[in-house]
Amino acid sequence: MTLFNILFYAIAALIVVSTGLAVTRRNLVHAVIYLIISFFGSAFVFYLFGAPFLAAVMVIVYAEDCEERERRHGTKDAVYG
Repeated sequence: MTLFNILFYAIAALIVVSTGLAVTRRNLVHAVIYLIISFFGSAFVFYLFGAPFLAAVMVIVYAEDCEERERRHGTKDAVYG
């Protein structure tokens, strides 16, 4: 098994677990943290597959969405219930 395979399976497991935790958490702040971990894991998988631009776009779009919500709601909180 190569290093690429090990990284892929480890990140894939991290994505599945963190997404599952994001869906099942009652505390919204914890759910958002797990969702962010899932997004960064997905970006890393894209990077592993040789698509660094797609990985960067995924991170930038998420950051832009957070910035837009902050501007719209006037708060720096990650959850806008």
